[in-house]
Amino acid sequence: MSEKSSDHIFAQELCNKDISAIADFQQENADELYFIASKFNNRGETGGSWTYHTKTGRPIKVSDSISDTYLWLIDQVFIKSCNYEGRNNATFRTYIFTCLNSKNMFIDWKRWKSPDSLIKYPKKSGYIPNAIRNLGEIYGEFFVMLSRNKSIGQISSALQLEELECLAIQNKIEVELIKDGKIHLLYQPRVEIFDSNPTEDEEGKVSGVQIQDEQFMQSDLSLEIIDVFNAIDGLISNLEKGRKRILNLYWTEGMNIDDIYDIMSNNSDYYDISIENRNDINKIINKSVYDLFSSFQTVNTDLIEDYEINRKNWRNLIKVVFQNYNYKN
Repeated sequence: MSEKSSDHIFAQELCNKDISAIADFQQENADELYFIASKFNNRGETGGSWTYHTKTGRPIKVSDSISDTYLWLIDQVFIKSCNYEGRNNATFRTYIFTCLNSKNMFIDWKRWKSPDSLIKYPKKSGYIPNAIRNLGEIYGEFFVMLSRNKSIGQISSALQLEELECLAIQNKIEVELIKDGKIHLLYQPRVEIFDSNPTEDEEGKVSGVQIQDEQFMQSDLSLEIIDVFNAIDGLISNLEKGRKRILNLYWTEGMNIDDIYDIMSNNSDYYDISIENRNDINKIINKSVYDLFSSFQTVNTDLIEDYEINRKNWRNLIKVVFQNYNYKN
């Protein structure tokens, strides 16, 4: 029996909530499930807790909330197992933990924790970075409106400016934010709540939340900044899948080095990457950032000059692209 067919059988057993299959899954993957449950509850412990020791001896403080999250994750395993198809030769283990570690899963968990209310997201504060404030009052007002996802047409009307003048101001703001390493203040992945009474389908997916992370969704990017992001996107797309997966976990999923190591060390054969210890994760991230900058510098000298891109602000640029593009592999 091939590994692929055995994975399909195991996934179907989990989908059917077979007691023996879920017992095997929990026994084999308890460490990873507690890691995810702990990560989802990373705002601190409330009440009493007990200590769970992983196979490597790493302790995790387990509160009632983390225990509840662990059980909730098991329910998600049932649901997601039904959709396993083995695409791109991915093993079931790779598939299921990609699902459990995803942004969508975290959003669903937050909804489950607060079933009587929509997820609350902080409003834009009106903060203006010094690099923009120093350009003048109009730039500050423009920045605040951009950061609140106002379109160029809306800003043009509100500030009584010609659209061409608005585009020039927008580009200047983008240039200064890149130079200052703060372009992330404008362009962040967006979550839209469009249904005041969200429902769940038969697969347990919430229909009242739309997560726009399949591609870069900002509708009013300047043409210049699109060139920068697309150039970076092209370089990232050509990275080896192991390095790309690590960067994706680090920036897109927001995971820490320890959790990335635990995931990648168990999937090193699939991603064709050598990982011996946690320090290797840091080395791979730093080496990838360095290599991407060297390639960008060689091919895009005009963008380097126009935006004064250097090694210091490059890391922030890479982070923004990973947070806004989709690099599933």
